[in-house]
Amino acid sequence: MVLDNELRSLFRIGYDCGFITVITTILTVVIFIYALMSIKVAKSNKTLCQALQNEASEKLPRKRSILSVRPGYNCIHKHLQQTDVFQDKAKRTLHKEHLEIELMKSRISCMNKLLEPDWVYSVTAEASLSVPGLGV
Repeated sequence: MVLDNELRSLFRIGYDCGFITVITTILTVVIFIYALMSIKVAKSNKTLCQALQNEASEKLPRKRSILSVRPGYNCIHKHLQQTDVFQDKAKRTLHKEHLEIELMKSRISCMNKLLEPDWVYSVTAEASLSVPGLGV
């Protein structure tokens, strides 16, 4: 009501104007409703923020747990590197042995060809034909 009197005197309106009272009342109610809603939204946001923070702290590992995992990770990483080196050396060794086996197969094959009787006779026959006086 005090505001109503001040508004009437500010705008120089007489006491017979009731619409200023109605407008003032409506604006007061709207401001009160907005104030209550903003308080409710602030509390709701605070509750949601707290819930999300708790959920994040449960899901994300703490610094201490990360530091406790780090030495194990370093050990596993070093072991995997050593395993990689071992596998590379084993592959090289296998390749070298495979080449040696191929070389041995080739030598055995040559020896078998030299030891075949048909080849020996054909070589002897050719040699006897080419040498005068040894003809068959």
